[in-house]
Amino acid sequence: MKFRVMMVMLLTLMMLCACDTNTDGNTERNDNQSNPLTVSEVVFDSVTYALSAKVNAADGTEIELTCNGKTQTVNAVKGSIAVVFDTPFYSRVKGGKNYDVTFRAKQGYSGSVVKSIGYWPQAKVMVMSKEVVTVYCGAAKDVIMPSFGINYEDNTYTYEMTFTVYDAEQTELPVSTSAWKMTDLLEYLSKPENDGHSVKIQYKAIPSCPNGAELYDKGYVTYICKNDVLVKSIYILPEYGAYKALLSSEDYMSNETEVGDSAGGDISYKWYISEDKVKNNGDVPDTSSMKWNVIPDADKHIYNIVKSDIGKLLKVEITQTYQGEVQDSIVSSEMYVTNSIIDTNLYYDGIVTVGEEFDASKVKGTATDVLGIAHDVSDFILVINDRTADYSRYFEAALSNNEIDLTLGYFWATVQSRMNKQDEVYLTKNVWTVTKSKVRFDTYNSAVEYSADAGLTYSGITLDEFDAQVGDDIYIRVAAIGSPKQNGYLAASDPVIFKVTEDVIGTKVELTGGGITVEIKELELTLSKIEQGNNIIIKASLQNFNYDAYQTDLENGYIWLINGVSAEEVTYASLVSDSVYLDKTKMAVGETYNISLMLSVYTMFEDLQIVYARESSQIDVTVE
Repeated sequence: MKFRVMMVMLLTLMMLCACDTNTDGNTERNDNQSNPLTVSEVVFDSVTYALSAKVNAADGTEIELTCNGKTQTVNAVKGSIAVVFDTPFYSRVKGGKNYDVTFRAKQGYSGSVVKSIGYWPQAKVMVMSKEVVTVYCGAAKDVIMPSFGINYEDNTYTYEMTFTVYDAEQTELPVSTSAWKMTDLLEYLSKPENDGHSVKIQYKAIPSCPNGAELYDKGYVTYICKNDVLVKSIYILPEYGAYKALLSSEDYMSNETEVGDSAGGDISYKWYISEDKVKNNGDVPDTSSMKWNVIPDADKHIYNIVKSDIGKLLKVEITQTYQGEVQDSIVSSEMYVTNSIIDTNLYYDGIVTVGEEFDASKVKGTATDVLGIAHDVSDFILVINDRTADYSRYFEAALSNNEIDLTLGYFWATVQSRMNKQDEVYLTKNVWTVTKSKVRFDTYNSAVEYSADAGLTYSGITLDEFDAQVGDDIYIRVAAIGSPKQNGYLAASDPVIFKVTEDVIGTKVELTGGGITVEIKELELTLSKIEQGNNIIIKASLQNFNYDAYQTDLENGYIWLINGVSAEEVTYASLVSDSVYLDKTKMAVGETYNISLMLSVYTMFEDLQIVYARESSQIDVTVE
């Protein structure tokens, strides 16, 4: 008995041992607690989103990374993993930040490891300055120096700036600039002896990034030194209510040498307005006895008019201090002050049909003048330059009255399609009999749609059939094209109504007319080859093409392909009308060239939209 008990215990022990032994004789716990995952040497590049790390996992082990709510899987290779995040893991997070990444093996290794990485985005410097700025000596104090910004939120940054000086031939000069600041730059640019010299400011913006990140952006701005320019003439330029004094170093009528708004040393401005209004009949008024008033506080190179100025004359006087000496004052010629429209908000009150003439009285809205005053469009004489409507868009109109200059305005109009002759349909019964009280369409027309519920809903005309009783109305219309309030939009046409009568019920009802989409399927596109001297000419031809319904551009509608590449990219091919010319002297002898073309066909009813493209059969060319 004891022997049997011992045998049972021995067998039980052997079975337990077998459960903890694999086929190689090595033991392995089922819960893998003896083989935890380890991760080390995590490196993350916050510019390219690339992460790498060392892992103790065998080749092919799937490692799952989770960070900021996003998960990605990568396979271990030679004790390492490397991954580029598919989508920015910092979604909806601005600025730099530390993130925890959880690493977990999907098989073979237990536990998870959490490592911290820093996301510090690439810095981008924004410089509020032109790349090249001309500085006139006498006006150097008025120069706006560059200001810097950076797309780096919740962080601090520093700038490193260096200055390099060049002569007029762009040769670097041995000027010590190591201690320069912006004030030193302005001082250098203010000296007349430095005429033609330039100073390049090279800058580097360095964000204060933790975790050892070394990110920066750099660039430069060049300042060119010019001596003062002596102003010899002034011209007043009107710009929508702002009258600007343009300064020239020559007579502006013969040589418009504009020296800028503030260039040429110190310049003072004084604007005058006539006391009385004058008639603007195109003649130059006699100003010898005219009274002028100085406009208070108008001491800049730009003057913005007020309502009381309209109808009067305006002039400006400048006094220039040139190279330390006050010059004689210069007075501009007089400028008639007019009011003009700078903005319109117009629309067409109604829907117009393609080809219909506009009614000017239906153009509504306002027009705003240079003084910011909004006028109702009814205050103007309005002439519509686009006489008839084609597609929904902004149409041009001229507005004028006695007090405001002629101006152009644009109004939006919704245009609807028209049932043209080719779109007209009719119901016939001279065909097969179908189920009573059924109406069936047999002709497909992409431009036309029908309604069997009094115009509440419309469907494209297909082979579908629907219930119909004697007395029912069937609505037929040209469908809308495009999207409302978008250029090129066409609203649906007014419907044509057909009534179902007793003689129609019990017969197959066929919709005819306008079924042009079927016809294009018969189009044949062929290629022919002609040799002419050093040229091989491949010509395209069309047969069975319905030119009334469709069209193609013989010069631009073809896309010629040579060995699958556009002929326009091939040096030995040239396009002439509907043919491609191949220069044999530039082609490889013995090589075969496969030539085909794609033909784009446009519908006449949808604003030249491509509705059909056909590729020809290939033709082979071999140069012998």
